Amino acid sequence: IDSVKVPSSVNNALVSFKNIMNDEYCRDISNKIRASLDRKRSRGEFIGSFASYGYLKDPQGHHKLIIDEDAAQTVRLIFELFLGGMSIIGISKHLNELGIPNPSAYKRQLGFNYRHPASAMNDSLWPDSSVRRVLRNRLYAGDMVQNKTRIKSYKIHRVESIPEEDHIIVENTHEAIIPRETFDTVQQLLMRDTRTTPGIRHVSIFGGYLRCADCNRAMAKKTHVQPYKTYHYYHCQTYRKANKHACTKHTINEEKLYQAVLKTIQMQIELAVSMNDLLEKVKAKQITASKSNRLDSMLTA
Repeated sequence: IDSVKVPSSVNNALVSFKNIMNDEYCRDISNKIRASLDRKRSRGEFIGSFASYGYLKDPQGHHKLIIDEDAAQTVRLIFELFLGGMSIIGISKHLNELGIPNPSAYKRQLGFNYRHPASAMNDSLWPDSSVRRVLRNRLYAGDMVQNKTRIKSYKIHRVESIPEEDHIIVENTHEAIIPRETFDTVQQLLMRDTRTTPGIRHVSIFGGYLRCADCNRAMAKKTHVQPYKTYHYYHCQTYRKANKHACTKHTINEEKLYQAVLKTIQMQIELAVSMNDLLEKVKAKQITASKSNRLDSMLTA
């Protein structure tokens, strides 16, 4: 404004010094704001503009979260379906068939001016990525996870992701929607390498568990259709994809594998039960022996 009124002032030597001082002031304010927000994050205070799906900001204090029961029911359903063997894509299709709006659409229904960058404005369908984010979100186990993204600088207003090891996590800051044991089990299942057969939503009971005993690569499931019966079997991925001389086929029928695993589990249960009975007998003998020793010592005295 000053330069418009007095064009000659642009040539003044003080202009460059003023620009440096103004820029330093902006940088200092930016650092102080970031430090203040980090202190709140480290105390487990929620500082986001919108609470994650399944929660609402507490009217008594916006830095705390309370359960939104309507959305929490959907979160519980997602975990239940996944533990029941349904694939992530199968869960997203099931939610869409039920007509349940995705998190972005649900927030808009509540009256929030919210739009996820990756979703269309009028799209209320659940993508598989949203289901996966729900299953991986520690917030549902009662832990506050923040500092996932940040603005690059006060000059460059571009959002960038922060490595997971630098996230600020404070445990047990709010009421959990999913029990921690259930959440930990789901995380272990997510680490399995599983696939679903086209047209089938449930993961195979052996999905992610079978590996070749020789090359240690995953065993792939195949289906062989005959006029009167359909056969399911597993074989080595190295033999199929890499080199037929690198490993052998190692084919095994799914039904035979199921029966072998079932028999092994039953044997382990029987062994555990018999071992428990044996321990009880040993304890009883020890008690009897101690009583006998006490009587012998009394008679000797």
